[in-house]
Amino acid sequence: MFKKLTGLCALALFPAVSVCGAENTAMEPTACPDNYAETKAKWECGYLSVPEDYAKPEGKKIKIFVAKAKSRSSTPVADPVLFAGTSFGGKIAEMIPVLFPMYPDFTKDRDFIVYDHRGVGKSIPNLECTEIDEAHAKDFGKDLSIEEHVKHEVDAVDACGKRLRKENNLDVYNTKQTAQDMEAIRKAFGYEKINIFSYSYATYLTLNYMRMYPSNIRSVIMDSAIPADVWLYSNLLAAQVNSLNSVFDNCKADAECNAKYPKLQLAYTEIIKRLDKTPVKLAVQNPHCEEGATCKPVDVLVNDNLFSDYIVSELFSANPIPRLPKLLYDTYKEQYSGLIETINAQQAGGHAISTSWGRYYSTVCHDIVDSENKETIEKAAGMYSWVGLPYYQPAVLGGKIKEICDKWVHTTAPEEQDLPVQSDLPVLILQGEYDPYAPPVWGRHISETLPNSYFYVMKGLTHVTVLGEKCPISIAEQFMANPGKEPDTSCIGK
Repeated sequence: MFKKLTGLCALALFPAVSVCGAENTAMEPTACPDNYAETKAKWECGYLSVPEDYAKPEGKKIKIFVAKAKSRSSTPVADPVLFAGTSFGGKIAEMIPVLFPMYPDFTKDRDFIVYDHRGVGKSIPNLECTEIDEAHAKDFGKDLSIEEHVKHEVDAVDACGKRLRKENNLDVYNTKQTAQDMEAIRKAFGYEKINIFSYSYATYLTLNYMRMYPSNIRSVIMDSAIPADVWLYSNLLAAQVNSLNSVFDNCKADAECNAKYPKLQLAYTEIIKRLDKTPVKLAVQNPHCEEGATCKPVDVLVNDNLFSDYIVSELFSANPIPRLPKLLYDTYKEQYSGLIETINAQQAGGHAISTSWGRYYSTVCHDIVDSENKETIEKAAGMYSWVGLPYYQPAVLGGKIKEICDKWVHTTAPEEQDLPVQSDLPVLILQGEYDPYAPPVWGRHISETLPNSYFYVMKGLTHVTVLGEKCPISIAEQFMANPGKEPDTSCIGK
């Protein structure tokens, strides 16, 4: 198990490596969740005590939940893989039994370290916002306007912020401080260098760690990468349009798909227009039914915006051809059984990673939205109104995110955090062809200032390409074994 690290220098888990200058961090062992045994890996879990604010190292301490899967090798290489995380506020530790078997097999030669970001999941404190979850549940199935959704969201966010602010400094639950947590983890284990594996928001975090601690990195893998210098919210709808257009274009280029579903984009826009004028009532499973209970179906009024939200969620599933064209065409012909099945499947959750909304707002308010405003978001919404306005974050699309953030935090990220990262480190960037959240153009943009990077668009795949997909897994494993050699990518598109 973990050894408690105190004083100036202590032996780490691996006797050959000592931990000096660990900034008074302490790793306290704790029992791993019971279901970690399902992964067949040997896990060791603990809490790492770190400053809530690294600018005040002697001040309040918080605890980061850390878990290490030991390498299967009796002589593992000295540099482990540190999984930097997932989405804004994503609770990764609870999903390890599902996700770990789907990842590349890094434990063949290396230790594999995961952790919950500060304020998230098993880390302490946990910045949960039950107020927001309750508002989402209350609005479910109602034919509400964007404005009504926005009001409910804003009220819930305000209530959560007031409660959390009483005991926590919400200004420091951000990307820079989390990068410093990553460094504290590296030091606590005594590793000279680490390999970083990340996807979604955590790629943005990884870029900032690269900027801050370049000499401590052996290699980097970023899947579904988000650039440091892109206005995220102003470009979300553009990303969705790119994903939809890929579906439309690929169906048109496929003779069988085009014959069954001609003029697919026109069908989609007609659905949006029709549902805007006349929402359709569908009986679906109750997503708030307690486990084991018997619940009657509930009626959901699907308008243009809610339909767009369901389609965005479908675009997160790999290989949407011909599944998505059929769903669109059936809906266009007012045949709704496929849409009902889709809604039920999405509400069942699958392996979706739940969100700590308190950490979500602390991060986006400190790091993301300070350069954006209501006008830039509304301009994007106007340009792409034909796709509908998804409900994935109504406060954002309603132009209220800046107003929320002015209350939530009092500081914003330094300007350098919004600049492209320039580095000679070996980097692998994988981007899904259909990704509605991090389009291929973003990965290419990041690669332009990383001369030793390899960038690949994974055909037929979407957000987070490595989840159980053999081709990107193979590429990632090859790169990790030899970051200086271009991997064999002949599997792409097959």
